[in-house]
Amino acid sequence: MAETDTEKDFINTLKSSDGQNKHFLKLFDKTGQEFVHFTGVGEEDKKSLEELKLRITCFFQEALKLDTVSFLFGTGSSKPLGAESINEIPSSICQKIQQGGVKNACKMVVDSISDNKCDTNAGCKINLEKLLGDLIRLNNVTTCFKGILNFKTDDAKKGEDDKEPDISNKVLELIRLIKQELFTSCNVPITGRVFKEYEADPLIVHKEFIKKVLARPLNLKRINLFTTNYDLAFEKTMDALGVIYIDGFVGNIKRTFKPEVYNYDYYFPASTTEGRVHRLDKVVHLYKLHGSLDWVEYSPDSKNIYGIEQKKDSARFDESIIIYPQPMKEEETLGFPYSEMFRRFASIIQQPQNVLITYGYGFGDEHINRVIYNALSISTFHLIVVSYGWTESLKRFYEMAKEDSRISFLIGEYLGDWKRFVYEMLPDIKQLELEENIVKTMKKLKGEDKTEGDE
Repeated sequence: MAETDTEKDFINTLKSSDGQNKHFLKLFDKTGQEFVHFTGVGEEDKKSLEELKLRITCFFQEALKLDTVSFLFGTGSSKPLGAESINEIPSSICQKIQQGGVKNACKMVVDSISDNKCDTNAGCKINLEKLLGDLIRLNNVTTCFKGILNFKTDDAKKGEDDKEPDISNKVLELIRLIKQELFTSCNVPITGRVFKEYEADPLIVHKEFIKKVLARPLNLKRINLFTTNYDLAFEKTMDALGVIYIDGFVGNIKRTFKPEVYNYDYYFPASTTEGRVHRLDKVVHLYKLHGSLDWVEYSPDSKNIYGIEQKKDSARFDESIIIYPQPMKEEETLGFPYSEMFRRFASIIQQPQNVLITYGYGFGDEHINRVIYNALSISTFHLIVVSYGWTESLKRFYEMAKEDSRISFLIGEYLGDWKRFVYEMLPDIKQLELEENIVKTMKKLKGEDKTEGDE
């Protein structure tokens, strides 16, 4: 949809209804009153839209001035870089299945677990998380009862794989293929799949985002970035900007996992005799809730007691420590290092005067949702949900939370576009404060701003 068409569609939707439409906006002020209303008609549409965007920017400005600010990112922030959603099996995985000699095995499994029959030509409409979970369970069964369930698939009958004809090997091959391609597809930016407007500099919007959130006053706590993504988009961005990010690892040549590093901070001494120190401004806390492409497990030793390192060169899918999308992932988060990440996630968003801004997260992970639900028991906690569209899980969450004035929603192709969200919705706090001070100064010089007691 063209830019002007998206804008018109957004305006017309807001004027017509306040339900769960493609474009949806629900914001509350500090007193809990809903304060965004779109009333423009005809020639006033453009003016009203600009006023609306300004109010949204002011809304985020107030949010970013709270003591504790955290962001939770899902796939939405990486889609412009070539990442794919797993609500359905990504096209890249479908192509590999077609080429990998397991096409009929996959079709047989999909047809048996889903009402949506597999079309080997058009692709698969089944949820990837469900498929991978069912394949893993099937593999466990066929491995345990291999002697009993020694039968062949249609692939073997057609001679696609004469060496390993039994179902257990086909299922295992399919699991490995899906994991390998999912791992590869997360290594963004991906040449040929990056959105056209990002091709010159794929990380340009990520860079603008980091610069804006670092503009907070130094007396406030560090920004916390939580993400379920495995990719290294934020790490590459902060490296390019010279921003220090605390990600739970220490060391240079050999980086090992030591979660206590999250308790450290960066200061530099001032050139005064008092010996005062000043806090370094370009520092971010980064938490990878589901692991990362560059996390690798090694045997623990005295220098690496947790046995986890960051691998500088490209890791293989079968050695990286990541939680693949499958129903058992909730149990996996109970193990280390994920349990440490979730413990800190819960601790941070339950602090007083706190806001959590989610972007591109569809509320499909119950182990994450429960942490957010617990935080909502704190009266000073605020939640802002920004998404390019509605997922079924997000719709359910909205129905449960729509009466809570601490929860705001910005949904749709217009409000939830990654580039527009960063450039037009998020404020440049220092620039806004400068403009406010200029306006106040000019009013005083003109005699328009007389305070009580002035003569």
